Amino acid sequence: DTTQSILFGKQGIGTSLQEVSFSDLKDHRGNSLPANIDTPKVIPRFKDEKTVFIIGNETNSSFKIARDSSAVAPIQTDLLVIEMGN
Repeated sequence: DTTQSILFGKQGIGTSLQEVSFSDLKDHRGNSLPANIDTPKVIPRFKDEKTVFIIGNETNSSFKIARDSSAVAPIQTDLLVIEMGN
C-alpha cells in the first residue's frame, strides 16, 4: 500500500507569465496560425540550456508560458502546436 514516485528534475518558474494568443504566432513558413485551435496542445522545444514551461491548460485561443527562474534574459524556444481535435 505504498506509492512510489521518481523525481527526475525540478526547476523554479519565473514570476512573470506571458499569455500568448495563437493568432500572434507564425508557422515555419511564415503563415499566421488561426485565432482558435480545437483542443490545442503546446510543447516547447528548447534552444539552449534554460527551459520554458507551459502553465496550466491551453485554451482554444491562447496559452500561458513562463521561463526558468534562473534565466536573467528572455529565452528563445520553438513551439510545437498540435490540434488534438474534439
